Amino acid sequence: MWTFPFSTYLVNYPYFIGLWVVVLAYERLYTKRFAFGEEVKRLWKGATISFLIVMALTFAARISMDVSRTVIVLSWALSLFLLPAFRLMVKKILNKVGCWQRNMLILGAGRTGEMVLGRVKENKNMGYEPVGFLDDDEAKLGKTIGGVKVLGKLSEIKSWVKEKKVGDVVIQFLLKKDYGKGRLLLIFLNSGVCILMRRKN
Repeated sequence: MWTFPFSTYLVNYPYFIGLWVVVLAYERLYTKRFAFGEEVKRLWKGATISFLIVMALTFAARISMDVSRTVIVLSWALSLFLLPAFRLMVKKILNKVGCWQRNMLILGAGRTGEMVLGRVKENKNMGYEPVGFLDDDEAKLGKTIGGVKVLGKLSEIKSWVKEKKVGDVVIQFLLKKDYGKGRLLLIFLNSGVCILMRRKN
């Protein structure tokens, strides 16, 4: 019967956890904001890569006899559920206290801009608060779309960013070629987030 000294875990697990953090950082999970589905994919990818590296290191360092592979596998399996759940819970708490929210401007108040607003509202965990649209169509100026006002023209972006304390600006493109009904490409300037989301029809 194999026994695995607890002291071995105390010595090695901090390194394993550190590796986990480094891999998740490489996936930009600490610096970028993603829609929940994309975030879960990156978390699972990062956790799986970390697990494979840990398994390889335990054999390379010849500590596989002192560390239970079952514990490592269970740690990986639990992380697939616990990491997304924990991050979502933390974001909800930060949203409630106002620490996670970031004001956002949407460039373009047409149909595509309305789609952008809808998708952002669906992904509240990203912490974005739409504070206005900018559009060069004078007929739309001052109007409200989905509860968000068309503030001014695109040329006024600098003044509105300053006045509304905007952290991100969204440029949207509707890509129809090679995508059937099309996909919506949202580019979040400043934060550097780029999200590709399927258009709803």
